[in-house]
Amino acid sequence: MRLVWKQLALLTLLSSMLAVFAGAVQATTEPSIVVDGKKLELKGGARVETVDGHVMIPIRMVTENLGFQVGWDAQNRGVSIAVGSRTINLAVGSKSALVDGVEKSLLVAPVLKNGVTGVPLRFVSEQMGMIVDWDDATKTVSVNRPAPTASDSGTVTVDDISLDERQLKITVSGKVEPKVFTMSGPERIVIDLPGTSLSPALEDRSSQKGVVSIANSSEIAGVRYALFSDSPSTVRVVMDLNSPSPYAVTRGSADEVLVELTGEPASTPGTDIPGSAAPGSGPQLPPVTQPEPPPIASGKKLIVIDPGHGGKDPGTIGITNKLEKVFNLNVALKIQKLLDHDPNMEVVFTRTDDRFIKLGDRAPVANKINADAFISIHANSVENAPSANGTESYYYEVASKSFTQIIHKHLLEATGFRDRGVKQAGWKVLRDANMVSVLLEAGFISNAAEEAKLFTDDMQQRIAQGVVNGLKEYFGFA
Repeated sequence: MRLVWKQLALLTLLSSMLAVFAGAVQATTEPSIVVDGKKLELKGGARVETVDGHVMIPIRMVTENLGFQVGWDAQNRGVSIAVGSRTINLAVGSKSALVDGVEKSLLVAPVLKNGVTGVPLRFVSEQMGMIVDWDDATKTVSVNRPAPTASDSGTVTVDDISLDERQLKITVSGKVEPKVFTMSGPERIVIDLPGTSLSPALEDRSSQKGVVSIANSSEIAGVRYALFSDSPSTVRVVMDLNSPSPYAVTRGSADEVLVELTGEPASTPGTDIPGSAAPGSGPQLPPVTQPEPPPIASGKKLIVIDPGHGGKDPGTIGITNKLEKVFNLNVALKIQKLLDHDPNMEVVFTRTDDRFIKLGDRAPVANKINADAFISIHANSVENAPSANGTESYYYEVASKSFTQIIHKHLLEATGFRDRGVKQAGWKVLRDANMVSVLLEAGFISNAAEEAKLFTDDMQQRIAQGVVNGLKEYFGFA
């Protein structure tokens, strides 16, 4: 009998040891995530977990490592994830998701654990066009962005852009069909080159704001260029004019696109297309001319300021119940005072009081008046993370990146908060804007220290001045 009890005790001890060992193995085999060949390093106690065999990733990691923009609806426990023009809406505990408004089923629902929301990595990544693989031996998830196709990356490069008196010459490496149109307030000729990218040499020059040197021109105020879009890859060249002028678009040779101011309006026999008269030889490339609204401020840069939220939409609510919409409007009105009598810039607002403006109606305010810049003002917050802090700024189109970097630099100097960087995201107001645009997140009102500072008159004045300083630097008025 004593032998039996000894055997039972030994079996119990072995079982306990096996359980401990199994737990240790489980702890060391937490799934790893590799994005584009780089293993993600988890920060701040973040954990990757599995639910019913599916890898769940904290939404903070989605933002920091996959480059997506994440929003949290505390009331409905909902998560929105956006990049480019695609948006995914998820809800904790629900196996139903909306992808660009179309309902899709999930194999596992998002979870909320210890104040951290986890979303299914495979579903989110694949819906955003990424390729996901699982290595069971190493318990590793590999997430890879698809390699760009030739058409995505631009099969033709723009090798040089130069101005000779009244003629702009764009040198390309292959066949290009330019799309040319005019805009007013101020006057400019816009040349889009679909299927192109900047050559390495020209890209290096574009880091200096993409400006072409001009010597003593009474007609042309400036020439600038940038990669306007990367899907499809499109280089945009803009001729800023001192006054409206007819122009002609021709080919100088197989690898040159010429845009020349023609002075007196002219027409080519058999055509009746404004701006298409040829000053010399070469096949004609008729421009696509868009309707021109009347200029609002001749010779001035037109800036649209968008104080986020308003009216029935309070925006995020601070740790002491202060409202984001109030902060946004206060800063905007201070910008208005600073630019009220500025000789170089005129400002227009999406709202100047506490009223509700639909999200889809904000950027069109700027588009309808052919504004030169669009700035959306916001304050940040994050659910269940009172230590989150810092200043960040967002752009969507590649053409807005340098603008965003300049505004962000001055905003950061104004707040003195931690630099969370310049990021690309598909906020609707940025997607809809036809000009350089930026969405500013000045700081976190879910952070007690930052909320207290953001709602002081001094800080709001400094932020407003920072935005104005950034505008002056970008447009060369500093």
